[in-house]
Amino acid sequence: MKRATPIFILILLFCALPLARAAKSPVRNGEDSARVAVVQARLSALGFFPYRPTGNFGTLTQNAVMGFQRAAGLWEDGEAGEETLSALFAADAPAPPFAPRVALTYSAPQGGVAVYGDAIPWAEVQKELKPGMEITVTHAHHGTSCTLVLIDMGGHAHLTPNTDADAQTLNKWLGRTNSFYKCAVVAIIPRGQSSDRAAAALLWNGEGRVCLYFFGSSSDIFGLPDADAEQLIFSCTKR
Repeated sequence: MKRATPIFILILLFCALPLARAAKSPVRNGEDSARVAVVQARLSALGFFPYRPTGNFGTLTQNAVMGFQRAAGLWEDGEAGEETLSALFAADAPAPPFAPRVALTYSAPQGGVAVYGDAIPWAEVQKELKPGMEITVTHAHHGTSCTLVLIDMGGHAHLTPNTDADAQTLNKWLGRTNSFYKCAVVAIIPRGQSSDRAAAALLWNGEGRVCLYFFGSSSDIFGLPDADAEQLIFSCTKR
């Protein structure tokens, strides 16, 4: 086997220097990278960042880093430098008081309930749904409606607006697609020749799609129930 020449070794070292600098530089606000997603995933696992990792370091991630630094007794600068990263990925990394039910987003301001639905379990709703199906949802407080198209299902339903007009209606209900607001809705679920009116909660998922939660649905964060969604569903459920 031939030995590496000194020139070849120097070339390797020259190429590795930028990577080494990047690895040692703090992960901070404004960065968009894979290492941000890793930090977000770790913060999420510990309970400081109750959202999907996106790879984008914004205000929410900065606040989560500061929350961790506070719990770990570190300087709260909101940047994940060498000391913070070492503590973050340590086996004994601190965690906040973490209940098995988390509020993943914020409920938009609401008025009185105008439309009510039934508390139909997600397991039953799921049997009636098929990708490509159109579902009409009515805002429980405004009484306005829009149509969504089912994309897929997991712990809850993932949908997209059917038309530009439907997207505009959702914007009025929820604000921007990354607003993380929820609202209470009543969804029309086809069931053979008839249909059911199911109490539900609706929110943007941050990717231009919407999530529709029903009674017993779970979130994308470790399959945990979403406390906000449950409260909204209860608020528009027939009693």
